[in-house]
Amino acid sequence: MSDTIDIGIDLGTTKSVLAVFERGNVSVRRHNVSHKDTLPSAVMVRRDKIFVGEKAREQAFGRSDAAFAFKRKMGTAERFQLGGQVYSPVELSALVLKELRERHFDNQPLDAAVITVPASFDTRQTMATVEAGKLAGMKQVINLQEPIAASLAYANSILKGEFPDRPWLVYDLGGGTFDAAVVQIAGGELKVLEHEGDNYLGGVDFDRLIVEQFVYPHLADQYGLEDADFSEFTSGSGKYQRFYGRYMLAAEEAKKRLSVDSSAELENMEFGLDPEERDSFDLRITRSDFERSIRPLADKSVDLVNQLLTRCRLRPADLAFALFVGGSTYIPLIRQRVAECLGIDVRHDIDPVSAIAVGAAYFAGTRIKEIPSAPMGGGGPRPRLAVKVAYARTSLETTEIFAARVDGDVAGLWYRIEREDHGWDSGRKRLTERINEDLPLVRDCFNVFRLLVLDDDGNPVSTDVGDITIAQGVEVLGPPLPHPICLAHDDVAAQEVCLHEVFKRGTKLKASRRIEVETTRSLARGRDENMVLFQVCENEKDLPREAWKPIGELVIEGRHLTRDLRKGDRITCRIEMNESRELSILAEIEMTDQRFQQAYNQRERTVTRADLFERAIEIEDRLDDAMSAANEQQAYERSEQIKALQRRLRKAKAEVEAMPDDDRSDRKYQLEDEFRAIATEHYRIDGPRQVEEKREQLAEALEQARQSVEEGGNDLDRRRLEDARRQAAAARSRTDPHALRVAIDQLNHIHYGICWRTPDFLVRVFQDLSTDYHSRFNDAALADQLLQAGKQAVENEDWMRLQRVNFDLIDLLPDLERGRFPGETGIRVVD
Repeated sequence: MSDTIDIGIDLGTTKSVLAVFERGNVSVRRHNVSHKDTLPSAVMVRRDKIFVGEKAREQAFGRSDAAFAFKRKMGTAERFQLGGQVYSPVELSALVLKELRERHFDNQPLDAAVITVPASFDTRQTMATVEAGKLAGMKQVINLQEPIAASLAYANSILKGEFPDRPWLVYDLGGGTFDAAVVQIAGGELKVLEHEGDNYLGGVDFDRLIVEQFVYPHLADQYGLEDADFSEFTSGSGKYQRFYGRYMLAAEEAKKRLSVDSSAELENMEFGLDPEERDSFDLRITRSDFERSIRPLADKSVDLVNQLLTRCRLRPADLAFALFVGGSTYIPLIRQRVAECLGIDVRHDIDPVSAIAVGAAYFAGTRIKEIPSAPMGGGGPRPRLAVKVAYARTSLETTEIFAARVDGDVAGLWYRIEREDHGWDSGRKRLTERINEDLPLVRDCFNVFRLLVLDDDGNPVSTDVGDITIAQGVEVLGPPLPHPICLAHDDVAAQEVCLHEVFKRGTKLKASRRIEVETTRSLARGRDENMVLFQVCENEKDLPREAWKPIGELVIEGRHLTRDLRKGDRITCRIEMNESRELSILAEIEMTDQRFQQAYNQRERTVTRADLFERAIEIEDRLDDAMSAANEQQAYERSEQIKALQRRLRKAKAEVEAMPDDDRSDRKYQLEDEFRAIATEHYRIDGPRQVEEKREQLAEALEQARQSVEEGGNDLDRRRLEDARRQAAAARSRTDPHALRVAIDQLNHIHYGICWRTPDFLVRVFQDLSTDYHSRFNDAALADQLLQAGKQAVENEDWMRLQRVNFDLIDLLPDLERGRFPGETGIRVVD
């Protein structure tokens, strides 16, 4: 009986694998009927029966009762109608996990597991993976990034302590996702230095290209189909949808054959709406034609690797080797392109299909269960002694302390600890209520010890202690956060919603952060006109709003309150993320001693054709403005870069226009990512210009404030100006637009603070309010009274009275009319 998790699962897009750690070794469990290592990640529901695996995979595309590749839609609002029931991607994944337990684990209790996720998965997808594990009956689920799992498998199976002194590249191209990561073992610590990836690049995309570029053109030629008819294969209501799955399945088999043969035949393919008059056809594809079709995707993976190396400031020559994992790395072109472009040693000496699960199992063998272990073979006699042990499951030292506390009668008992290789033995010692031993470790391997308790006659005494397993030599550091986590808040100075960075990219998990906010509006108890919103986004904080990725939110409404929340009240927010990237938010209102956590809602990703079109228009307008500015400034290089983005946008927008509303493919998610990437790249290109404009505005605001202080300021104004000068100098030296906006706002506050004490300014404001704004006041009768009072104040030169009248009139204008930012989130970060 083990107190570690020991189970590693690769929950793949096309195939899933379960591996078990036991006594320092890992074995991949086979299906107890098909005897295969892998289980197709496919589900079919027919006549109230659920089928998972091979049978479901054969029917998965194009049928209303079968689903496949749903891992790509984890964390989304997509739903699958199977056999009259509605399933989410999480529920389908849970069915795959249950089948792994029943068929690959002999239906033994599976209450804890390490489940791998692509490093490029966002937080919604990783949280959905944890949810799937728990829905499958697991009480403890730990997510592990796939590059770490692959490296652990390689370190334990192949390297065995002979670790390179340089980092290496993990190139993971699976059935549905691509991951590239730079990994290094230094001082016995394994860590991911950086990663890059694409959640929509994998083997199913190669299959789709075979259908699009070979099967469909054949059909178009034989049956006169138009280009637009291809959507009839991929949309939910398409008249040819039933054939798409069969073609995809045949394409997958052809792809596999083309990894070893120079050509492949797609045989006995059918087409025709009338079941009685369907035509049958064969189609031959050569490896060279197939490689020509997938080369852009192969090159895209290499481009992502180069981006990764650039971010790490590494050359390919700085890498020890490239480790290939994932079934799609069997394709000869993939191996060839990576070797050609990087010019480094490419290694594929571990099974690319099972490597991820094997590494996850090694990791699981070092993670303690946080729940009591269930008996493997049913009940049995209770042990005579209960022993609570404490020791490190991983160690970089050559000895490790083992401590134990014994509950039970120890009179006349002895103990000894043996290492499994018989290389060390503690000797027989009198048993007391406490045990403390220094266990010597063999380097770079799993050391297995056994605690024996004996009576005076040498007979064994039963305990509840299983194997004592310590991994010496490699310790996995906390997984790095692949994307920054930010909190949206109302930036009153900037007059817009901005992002406050909570966790930086690369933060080691788990992590916790305490943030102080204050409310930017009042919230009445029991009323829901307003709310306070803690919205969490997963992207860099300076990106334009079109590039934001909201992942969840905590909402506080009036019905949640025990007393009114006033504008300016403080709320303490604690945001935590564990090593599986499960996110939690706790908000505490100091004045009422109320705590809010249960209302946190993970936001599922929802993408519609209308959403995509609206986003395309917004980005199009921004690019047009940026192009005008570039032409005006004769910035030809920037102009060419923006033109390239406009071409990308037009291409993506055309795809949206041609997409059916009920498209069931992954393309809408890819297009949303493409729009986000265009907006991000636009920020990279045009950001420096915007920063320079802010710096010019800062210089103008500084000069304006200086003149105002010089002409009408007092001692307090002069001190404020000196403080503002220092802040402006600091902001000018940075490339942070937010810091520049705050510095400009501070200087404008000084300038207008003086203006509001100046008679000429007060009179001009009153005249503007009397003429330009007269019809826009919310309360016309009160406005007329104030206007009469203002005229009297001007005649009497009562400037204090005129100032109050102006303020009261401005308060009668709508928020936007009076230049006041109404706010969206209801909070402002103050720390």
